[in-house]
Amino acid sequence: MKIGEMTDLTKKLEDTLSNPIDSVFQVSNNIDSQVKHIVDIFVKSFLRRNKSLIASAYRSKTSLNDLHYSIVLKDDNIDNRNIIFDFFDKYDLFEISNKYPVYFQFVPVELVNKLNYSEELKFD
Repeated sequence: MKIGEMTDLTKKLEDTLSNPIDSVFQVSNNIDSQVKHIVDIFVKSFLRRNKSLIASAYRSKTSLNDLHYSIVLKDDNIDNRNIIFDFFDKYDLFEISNKYPVYFQFVPVELVNKLNYSEELKFD
């Protein structure tokens, strides 16, 4: 390397020092994204364990990219809904649930084609 040439690390440090607020904001966004990904995996795992009740499930598109899921039950009744709502009995015990809330919405099969979703969850 030539004298005075900047490495990737020195470029990153210089950028951080020149705009520390933006750097903190970027780190915060990165952490939020990673935590949401982990919670998403947790939700999908729970739904997979209860796939015998679920005809289909979708990660809904929201303006804030919330953890919002639309669920179509094979037999939509209060007992099956309560089994799915058991997720919140465990999740709400974690402090993380305040900052990263999860939402479930039950959808009749007739309305699935009207859903605005980013991902159809596969349970195979």
